[in-house]
Amino acid sequence: MAVTNLVAMLPTNTRRAVMETLASGPNSWELFQAIGREYRVRDISVLGDCGVVEGSLADEGVMAGYAKEKNWHVGEANRLFVQFFGQHQQAGTYIDIGANLGLTTIPVATLPYVDCKAFEPDPDTYRHLTRNVAANCPHANVELFNKAVGDRTGAVEFERDVHNPGDHRIHVAGDGVMMEATRPVITVSSCRLDDAFDLATLRRPIVVKMDTQGSEGLIFAGGERLLAESALVFLENWPYSMRRFDTDIEALTRFIGRMFSSGSVVPGDQDVAPTWQPIDQVLGTMRKHWRQTDEPFLYHEIYLRKD
Repeated sequence: MAVTNLVAMLPTNTRRAVMETLASGPNSWELFQAIGREYRVRDISVLGDCGVVEGSLADEGVMAGYAKEKNWHVGEANRLFVQFFGQHQQAGTYIDIGANLGLTTIPVATLPYVDCKAFEPDPDTYRHLTRNVAANCPHANVELFNKAVGDRTGAVEFERDVHNPGDHRIHVAGDGVMMEATRPVITVSSCRLDDAFDLATLRRPIVVKMDTQGSEGLIFAGGERLLAESALVFLENWPYSMRRFDTDIEALTRFIGRMFSSGSVVPGDQDVAPTWQPIDQVLGTMRKHWRQTDEPFLYHEIYLRKD
């Protein structure tokens, strides 16, 4: 209260200078959120590289990143997908599992000859995704699914991170280092990837991107037929969370080794282009990371392709 009274006593120009300094400082997003909460703002829109994108004011992950950087940290992945489809010019299918606000769907949907299929299970995030696609994808080539993707078709429990919708995930019983047991849980629809589509009708080549906070092993278990037909796959490899889902790392790496010939491992949150290696090297790195149980926040992005 004393600080508030002191600031209120400052000359108008001085108060403005203080506000401008705070607005450009390291805690500017937190300041913006605090002002928004004061005025009961729930949703915001930000103009960036993907167009005007709507999201939650409370989002300290994807929306905060888009507001600060005007993009999301998978720009290199997006460029790879667009370049890959650009080589074909006629057809293709892009499947985005864990689409969030659409920042990994909208760039690919700029190509009118690519059929985009985007999955987002959280109802609030799906509401934003729907509006973002409507606003930024003029070619009517995006089909949206308000579903989780895993190893079963039906319904699953889904836990929500109140500060970071990008860390929503299929619920696993028990607590962890991120205090998962304290999160609110809802029920959402789910499907197996192999049940979601008639594989014969999907236009080739097929590209799959999955970022589901540890349930990637479940997606592989429920989507082997479709993934075996995919020319390019991108997944997040987060051993801590994947172990919580009882992922069979040997089964997963065996399948990847049979179906793909090369790949790349990129440290998480480092927006760098993939460096392609023989698939055996990629699998060796995945197994090495799997054994590092003392580093729960270590994750990597994995690219897989058929040469």
